[in-house]
Amino acid sequence: MYDAALGVVQGTASTKKRGRKEIFLKDLSEELQQLFIGPGGSDEREWHAWIDKGAIEILDDVTSRKIRSDHPDLVIPTRWVRTNKAEGLEGQSFVAKSRLVAQGFKDKSLGFYRRDAPTASALAESICLAVSAFLNFTMISKDVKNAYFSGRSLDREIYLSPPKGGLGNLKPTQLLKAKKAIYGFSEAARMFWVALKGYLESDGWTESRLEPALFFLRGDNNQLRGILVTHVDDVEGGVHPDSIESACQHSSKALEFATNHFREFVFRGREIKQHKENHIDVSMRNYSLSTRSIKVDAHRRKQPDSPLTEEEFQAFQSGAGELGWLTRQLRCDLCFENGVIQRAKSTACVEDLIRLKQYLASARRGADFRMRYWSDVDLRNGVLIHLADSGHANGTPEKDGILRYRSVGGYFLLLSNPEILEDKPAKAVILAFHSSQTKRVCRSTLAAEASHLAEAVEAGDWCCCLLEEALSGELNLKDWPSIIHKR
Repeated sequence: MYDAALGVVQGTASTKKRGRKEIFLKDLSEELQQLFIGPGGSDEREWHAWIDKGAIEILDDVTSRKIRSDHPDLVIPTRWVRTNKAEGLEGQSFVAKSRLVAQGFKDKSLGFYRRDAPTASALAESICLAVSAFLNFTMISKDVKNAYFSGRSLDREIYLSPPKGGLGNLKPTQLLKAKKAIYGFSEAARMFWVALKGYLESDGWTESRLEPALFFLRGDNNQLRGILVTHVDDVEGGVHPDSIESACQHSSKALEFATNHFREFVFRGREIKQHKENHIDVSMRNYSLSTRSIKVDAHRRKQPDSPLTEEEFQAFQSGAGELGWLTRQLRCDLCFENGVIQRAKSTACVEDLIRLKQYLASARRGADFRMRYWSDVDLRNGVLIHLADSGHANGTPEKDGILRYRSVGGYFLLLSNPEILEDKPAKAVILAFHSSQTKRVCRSTLAAEASHLAEAVEAGDWCCCLLEEALSGELNLKDWPSIIHKR
């Protein structure tokens, strides 16, 4: 049941954060280039961070030459990755961001070190927001500066060669001995996660037994005083106003938090705003407006069944990725449309590109879409509502003789005030939503609907147990049925 619920609610790619587009100096004006490579530019600041954080040891030229000669398999090249940190933010000017990374795919030890590092699921984040609103916690957001350098020290011998163009005053032949997990190392994320978890636990936080990267802070009598989720180097949560100073006291000393936001911030592209009544709104206006507009020539529109050219296919892949991320993170109103596009990927034609263009335009028109977590929805006594539906043989794309006869459906999981059981209007919060092709081949609408309802019930059972753990701190999994029965 755990695997089913996690797979359904979280999705196969829901934890993947959309990266900013890499920028190449040759494509920039001289003025913008200087923001990266000029005196005091982002390249220089990044290099100073490596030194200040003790991430590397600079070797002399003689030692470096000997290592290159005796142990060439221990040397990994590096390169610059440059981006605009303000990309996708409406009305923001260019902000140069440089990252010096190891080309980890050339590491001869690749695969020998543990590299798993959990990130919070969409459901865990929903629980965090809903609980924070209900308990009138103050929303906070933090991100760690040069996060991987704050992780555990490296326990293996590995060396780095400078990137093309040189590095500071180093000779091209000089090497750097890695002391910390460098960006690009396969185990870097794992080492930072272990360190971050330890720092949070030193402040009294405990990790959920059910959801990795979800943490609780409890006070006297096991009373919940805070809840947070982590996503690599980003932290989001809600904390009781009286516990804000102590909640991250030790973590703040061990880690350098680049930002500390309260009540209104952006977390993984999601814009969080907490109102004075402590309702929490989630939107993605900036991301929606920054989605790329797809151009389809007039003569191509007359060839709807024609396969895509290489340039068109790249535009399709990029647009499909943006639509998929936006949908998984927030836009439940675009779930069906996203499914249409994702299922057309392998055999996309001009008609699919036109359809994607329309869906992205719809996403931009609905940029002000928001989801609200009400503070006056009673989570302790609330009831879980499953809303599931499906259609028979409504699969897409139509040109596929097999997929077009498959069924597509989805569900919502809502937590509502109990008066809904008395046929009275009641507020509710959305804990999860999902849309997909039915896993089974169904011969009727009823069969397709039953299949998606079964998925919703399984995922709902998981929600009930996660809420019980968050609110009470007590969870007896042997008594699973009684926990669910309460809802």
